[in-house]
Amino acid sequence: MCNMTITLDQQQLLQMLTSAAQMGAASALVKLGINKTKITKAEAYRRYTRRLVDYWVREKKIKPVKIQGSTLLDVEELEALSTINDLKI
Repeated sequence: MCNMTITLDQQQLLQMLTSAAQMGAASALVKLGINKTKITKAEAYRRYTRRLVDYWVREKKIKPVKIQGSTLLDVEELEALSTINDLKI
């Protein structure tokens, strides 16, 4: 086992815990069928910016799916990538 010490200040810890809670809540809403599991690429652009979505697709961090001519992206994956992007410590 590798012993590693990570030092966080109070604000960083609060941000991490808040993000984890938000991701958990979003995941629960999707699983309950209250929120969509996939959104169009256009909606992803509105929510997360074109620059970030295109970067995540280009770097193969998320894989778009074509259904009936629409390009769709997984909401939980987008949320996770957004959270990781926001948490850069």
